[in-house]
Amino acid sequence: MAEVKAPASPTEKSKDSKGMNDWETQEGIKKIADAMRGNNGVKIRQGIELGKRIEYFKGQKLIDWLIESDFDIDDEKDAIKFGRLMIRHQYIHRSDKSPENKKLLRPTKAQDWDNKGYYTWMYEGSKTFSHLMTGALIVVFLACTCFPIWPKWMKVAIWYCSVTLLIIFFLISVVRLIIFLIFWIFGVEFWVLPRLYDESITFAQSFVPLYTYEKLEEGQELYRLGLLAMTGFFVYWVASQPTEFDDFLLASRKFTDDLYSGNLLPDRAQSEKDDIDKVVIPDLDSLMNEQDENGNALDGDDVVDKFMEDKFADEFAEDEDDEMDKRADAEEAGETDDADEEKKEL
Repeated sequence: MAEVKAPASPTEKSKDSKGMNDWETQEGIKKIADAMRGNNGVKIRQGIELGKRIEYFKGQKLIDWLIESDFDIDDEKDAIKFGRLMIRHQYIHRSDKSPENKKLLRPTKAQDWDNKGYYTWMYEGSKTFSHLMTGALIVVFLACTCFPIWPKWMKVAIWYCSVTLLIIFFLISVVRLIIFLIFWIFGVEFWVLPRLYDESITFAQSFVPLYTYEKLEEGQELYRLGLLAMTGFFVYWVASQPTEFDDFLLASRKFTDDLYSGNLLPDRAQSEKDDIDKVVIPDLDSLMNEQDENGNALDGDDVVDKFMEDKFADEFAEDEDDEMDKRADAEEAGETDDADEEKKEL
């Protein structure tokens, strides 16, 4: 009678034919590395290493994440073993922080595991999204180079979108500055979107955190009082001069309307292209307003002479060149005849 094998316990770790755990194989390491790079993966930090922006994490963070995960790594010993496997297969490498700047890192010679050490990602994860973004960038670039042949409605739509984004960004910058100044008067440094202008982070990270709140140090009371006085003066000016403030609002609204309508950036390329073969003939007013080199007004005869000179300057120059060429040819012919006569006399 064949022996019936009991089913495996749920807590028993799965192993392959060589007696290795699934997380010890190449496929298992890559699978866990992809999970670590995911949204619910190990918490990472941003830094600079060898002049490049990198992502790194602390060793203890990886140990805790592995133990809490569902990858059959239940104790610290297996978690440390997996960390060493990631170093061996060059998914990560150990780095040290610079004592001068905590955001600067450098690789260490001893590539071992330490729960208190810092480890920099070498594995970038799946390339699918990166390839899609690269293809989209190429398409956008080609579309931008073909902008002159776009239909008019597409040009207008791009112009409206650009102007709208510009206005939104300008308003956000002004509002966050006003909020900061108001709180700064009362001794508090309050920034909305404090990392908005940080070039060392990604676009999504620019909006995290939403705000920061920190109490100012002592010694800035005089500057805060000066700003408070300027604010009070501005409020008094708005209240006492409503007409001027209304004019300012009307001018701002007109500027926005002109910006959307494109009046500030007139497109004359097409009209100039259409008129490229047309002969430009000045009218009587422009001719009568001509001046000489000294800035004196020209009379009727001088205007006609100047117009004829400008109009037929090229023809006169060509005639003079032809005349000079003929004279040169004649002189050369005369010198040749004189030389022949001298030879005959000899």
